[in-house]
Amino acid sequence: MWDEEKHPRDDNGRFTDKQKSTDYSKEQLSRARNKLKERIDSYKSYYISGNVPDSSIKNIMARYIDEPTPSRKSGEPDFILKDIIKRRSWAGTPQKLNDDELADALANGGTIVHRGVSKPEYVDQFYNGDLWIGQGRLFGNGIYVSPDEGEAERYGDNVITGIVDKTMNFAPDSLKEEYRKFKNELYKQRDEIIQNGTIEEWHQHDKLIELMKDYGKYVAIKGYDGYKNISGRNWVILNRSKIKVRKNNE
Repeated sequence: MWDEEKHPRDDNGRFTDKQKSTDYSKEQLSRARNKLKERIDSYKSYYISGNVPDSSIKNIMARYIDEPTPSRKSGEPDFILKDIIKRRSWAGTPQKLNDDELADALANGGTIVHRGVSKPEYVDQFYNGDLWIGQGRLFGNGIYVSPDEGEAERYGDNVITGIVDKTMNFAPDSLKEEYRKFKNELYKQRDEIIQNGTIEEWHQHDKLIELMKDYGKYVAIKGYDGYKNISGRNWVILNRSKIKVRKNNE
């Protein structure tokens, strides 16, 4: 039987003998702090935030050097860009809104865009499924949409319609020049490695060059939600969670 006298309470009604169990030793507290620091450091090393300088891109891409390069011919998605997008916390599904909310988004500067896909099941995947990052043959990798419905239909008969609002942070045209300079610097570094480095360093740097041939990866690492081709007919979205679609229209 419970004996209150053996288990006294303080003025707040808490058992005083329970409080003693929180008196941890210095060693226990030190281990707990170290474990917490490890978890925080692991979180920081995975997630990407801010506008990353070119000098840090090599460190970010280091985790992918030993990964196989996604095959464009086989129709594989770009799982490396997908992981970068996840590290940006951008892999969520589109925002599902009612008609009034969509009208407000359009009135506040949003743009209607369309995405053509080849199979009906790809429509549901876009609305609710895992993130699929295609390999673009023309402009770079990502999720292709267009303000021109006819342009979207070139990619597939099943057309998804949504709204991109003004909060979508597209890469400026000037980023393409920065990207060109970045790639040129990578080739210069490769020449230096050939002269002074090891075979392993050379192979790793060549893999980095191969991975960074995709403009989409550069844009995502730099922190932009997407980018547009020169004509403006094709928009490439990297942050799917910023697209707005009609609720219950899956």
